[in-house]
Amino acid sequence: MLQIYSYTNKGSRERNEDYVAYKTLSDTSGIFVVADGIGSSVHGDIASKLVCESVVAFIERNFNRLNASNKNQADIVQEQGLPKANSLSPMRLIEQAIVHANKELRKKRLCLT
Repeated sequence: MLQIYSYTNKGSRERNEDYVAYKTLSDTSGIFVVADGIGSSVHGDIASKLVCESVVAFIERNFNRLNASNKNQADIVQEQGLPKANSLSPMRLIEQAIVHANKELRKKRLCLT
């Protein structure tokens, strides 16, 4: 059983802008995201929470693509001589999650200004 602990400290700031999000995806996999807010930035606390939650949600929604890719597509790619770009790596999934979180943050930013 995996036990997860997190701790943040606002220090001398008025509010804590740091955020931690995590999700267990399988018996052997999980996603852990930490966002360190920009001190004294307007709505930095909302931004760090949104980024963390967006990354975790995206990876959770797309985790099956990663598993299928690693187990099935890798064999197909090798057998058919296809470029490796056709398979989804963990790094590519994380890259896509970050791009998604950035888009979500931009949408939210428009609402907050």
